[in-house]
Amino acid sequence: MAEQKVKLTDLPAATDTVDTAQLLINQNSTDQKLPVTHFLRAKNNLSDITDAEQARANINAPSVDEVNNKLTGYINGSYTFNAGANISSRKDYIWDEESKSWYYWTGDLPKDVPAASSPESTGGIGKEKWALIGATQPPIKTPFDFGAKGDGVTDDTLALQAYIDGVDGDIDLYGKTYLVSKNPALATTYPTEPDLANNGYNFCPCLALVGKSNVRIFNGKLVVKVHGMDALALINCQNVTVTLEIQGPNKFPAIDAGSGYAEKGDVGFGYGTSAGKVLAGPNNSIDTSTANIGNYNLVSGSFPDYDDNGNVIGTRSNWGKFLGGYIGSWSCGIKIQRASKSIVVNTCKISGFNFAGVGIGIRNIASTDVSDYNVESDVPDGVLVVNCTISKCYTAGIDVLSGYNIGYFNNFIHDIGHPDGDDIANASYDPGYGCTVGRNRRVRNITVDGNYFNNCRRKSIDFHGGGQLIITNNFCLETGIVGIYAKCGSGWRPNYEPFNITIENNYIRTRNIPDSTTNANYPSLAGAKYTRGIDVGGGGEATGETYPYPYLKVLSNYVELKSFDGVGISNSAGPLTTFYIFNDINVSNNTVVLKNDVVDCKATAFGINAGATTKDYYRDQQIKFNFNSVKSFNTMNLNYRANSFQINGVPHTIVAHGNSCDLNASNQSSSMSLFVFDERVNYSFKGNKMINYANRETATGYDIMFFDNTQIRRPANSEAISIPMSMFRGVWEVGIAGSGDYFGARQINFASSGTSGTGVDVVGSQTTGGITSIGVNATAITLGSVTNASTVVITAKPIVQFNSIA
Repeated sequence: MAEQKVKLTDLPAATDTVDTAQLLINQNSTDQKLPVTHFLRAKNNLSDITDAEQARANINAPSVDEVNNKLTGYINGSYTFNAGANISSRKDYIWDEESKSWYYWTGDLPKDVPAASSPESTGGIGKEKWALIGATQPPIKTPFDFGAKGDGVTDDTLALQAYIDGVDGDIDLYGKTYLVSKNPALATTYPTEPDLANNGYNFCPCLALVGKSNVRIFNGKLVVKVHGMDALALINCQNVTVTLEIQGPNKFPAIDAGSGYAEKGDVGFGYGTSAGKVLAGPNNSIDTSTANIGNYNLVSGSFPDYDDNGNVIGTRSNWGKFLGGYIGSWSCGIKIQRASKSIVVNTCKISGFNFAGVGIGIRNIASTDVSDYNVESDVPDGVLVVNCTISKCYTAGIDVLSGYNIGYFNNFIHDIGHPDGDDIANASYDPGYGCTVGRNRRVRNITVDGNYFNNCRRKSIDFHGGGQLIITNNFCLETGIVGIYAKCGSGWRPNYEPFNITIENNYIRTRNIPDSTTNANYPSLAGAKYTRGIDVGGGGEATGETYPYPYLKVLSNYVELKSFDGVGISNSAGPLTTFYIFNDINVSNNTVVLKNDVVDCKATAFGINAGATTKDYYRDQQIKFNFNSVKSFNTMNLNYRANSFQINGVPHTIVAHGNSCDLNASNQSSSMSLFVFDERVNYSFKGNKMINYANRETATGYDIMFFDNTQIRRPANSEAISIPMSMFRGVWEVGIAGSGDYFGARQINFASSGTSGTGVDVVGSQTTGGITSIGVNATAITLGSVTNASTVVITAKPIVQFNSIA
């Protein structure tokens, strides 16, 4: 058959090729054929192409940056079933030698694959199991497919939200930095979500995960530059893990130096956002630029004026704006909201937000106060904050208004509060909480363990509600007015749940807080810097007996109190009509060091049932107060209450054994202990000692009963003295030993009716001398006059006691 020639233009057009297809080429004046596969391999092998623009064009990525972004989406094919692997991504493909096939894992990640295994032996093939690479392989989506740049300069809000909404699995941010801002369109995307919009207000954050389950968002950094904006909200999410770096504006409205308030102020000073209220809504939902409530630096109607960078450049007659946002708008780095369950905030780094690094159970509303969720199904449940670093936030590191089963573990939370705060110049330190829980009922089962709090301006650990609490193994260093606080308080919002609390093995050190007992310019803030290491309250306005036997356990803590006035460890109480009282109190094995350098300090080491009176009888309360120690470096105010151990109210039982008070050779004549003499109380005082104290010319009946070694040093030619006692009905044992005119030893057993009684000397080393002049009766112990300087040690304990409880 003769050779036929056909014009190339007359050939039919092909739309695809097979591996056996041939190309017609003319090379060296000769017609030749070439397999199409050879041509495609050569032109798509980037390493064989010297033209860089051609190489990038072959993967449709005209710039170098876009090449890098494209390559991050390529697969990892280095794993085999024979060698074993740890699969952490959908892009981790693994080779099965027996079937000569590639697989990827569609179940929960990470996935451990043992060596010498197969797809069938490690989970099987199917839905949420191994999937065979083939035509049905799902495409791997990246933020860059949706237009994100990830350069930290371009606003990537819309592109990143589209990526979040468009990906079904994990949300990988590919190690990039994304600038984000308010996204009002979220309210349109999710029109029925009240945390995004309601009552005409748009509460939308920068980014939101809505309705996501069994995913993680990780490997990236979010940057927010506008004041008052949440970076990321989780709404109606389940089993979600967040591992991100999130950076806020890291600058706050100027502080009123006299009061110590900035945007969270008072109608008399600072901005009109008093009593913890914020006077607006979140995410710049309310324009407050024309507000003029309050004053600033004691000048009515005068407020700071700011430039675009948040620097003060003068004054103005209204609040204006700050860093592009509205003063009174409050924001969080991460906010865990309505109906979210099993959320883990893990290994995040968050800084620079004016409300909190992490907010939990906070409902978005337009209100003069933040709000919790009032529907049980909306309350977040099972939230963990783990291994995070949270810093330089204004109100709190972590803030909770509602939530169940919450844990904070191994976090580093530091420099919380206004950065321009001054401990001396400011009349109050507020806010500045390491972690805090608001005054709400729907908060329960919280564990705070192994965290490091440093320089939290107001409090390190703060609970105004919380039900069952376990607070253990934390460092609270350079804290402000309280290290660990858990108190509802009478008169606040009703329906609180009272506490069951364990506070154990924490290390607390306050800053050196000056005197605040009076304040001429801000009289309402007098005493606002009264400092406490650990301060716990009963139950505020609890609606009923939530727990059958409410307890408080404060065990093995160290408190270094460096304040002019305050208390190392205390719990408060009051009338049973307004307080829900702890029935089982155990405060044991704690150490309190009083260490302020100012003379005439007013501090107490321990205060149990602080605020209770002799009229407050707690029939079911038992107090166990054992093996605590006090070291005082302070020069104390001699007319100020007991500086070591104080127990108020009338409990059923007080057991106090093995406590010690070291006065560091201070000539402290005030009482070392204070409690109520009452025959309704069952007392057991044993082994309590005073150590290293100088001259005390008298003593109190409390110290004689509480301590085993209360010592009185009488100067030469001293007159007789009478020390008031209240030897209630029972048999008392009085031990006396002395030197000088009181030389000798003596034991007296005294049978008391409560108003009178009979004493009998059981044993004595002397039959004459000053020691025999020491008298015992039901209302006093008397010491006779001395000619020579004399010292005597006296202790009195009830052996048998009649309890007059009806």
